[in-house]
Amino acid sequence: MKKIFFVLIIAAVFTSCKKDKPADKKVETITINPMKEIAAASIQGTSDGSEGKYQVGVRFIAYKEGTISRLGLRSPSAGTYRVQLYTFVSNDSAGVYYPLISEPERMGYTDIKIDADAASKGTVVWGNIPTANIKLWNTDGAGKVRHYAVCYNDLDKTQYQVTLPAGVTLPLGFGNAISVGRYGFLPTDDLNVSPWHNSSIGSYVGLVYGGEQFEFVSKK
Repeated sequence: MKKIFFVLIIAAVFTSCKKDKPADKKVETITINPMKEIAAASIQGTSDGSEGKYQVGVRFIAYKEGTISRLGLRSPSAGTYRVQLYTFVSNDSAGVYYPLISEPERMGYTDIKIDADAASKGTVVWGNIPTANIKLWNTDGAGKVRHYAVCYNDLDKTQYQVTLPAGVTLPLGFGNAISVGRYGFLPTDDLNVSPWHNSSIGSYVGLVYGGEQFEFVSKK
């Protein structure tokens, strides 16, 4: 009898502990595709670039840690385009002004093929990359700001451009997670140039070149 009673006590304690254990909390995430939101709120058109000379796109800084595992592109012309993700550090600035402390380091890229149908409809075509961990803007210490860039070569000489609504200028914040601005650099040596980095340069205040897309995923 004592043996049976002891077994019942052990079972009761085990059951009690099981009930008292807090339920596993589901980790909720947010997925931000800022270029989709920018394009949806903007006047869209096309622009002639300098064929093969520049890479155009956007740069961003992160206020939350996150990841990027795929890149996308929409283009008004059929072709194959290389979309790339870079990271670099600037000195004492959340804006990008030439020169930078360090040259960009490529974290991932994908070659995206736009067929005639996708080009005519402006459809986004996606490509996966090895998951890249996105660090906070101040992760490199005092006086340094970590930036990321998503860009591609304007090889077809025709690219999308979006003009922001009146009164709206870059950088733009999304979900208290990232801040997005313009970016461009020479593809031959990966050094940054500043044809539209500085928001005080005329019409560039409200203009974004390229149809690149990316998804930033982070915990809520």
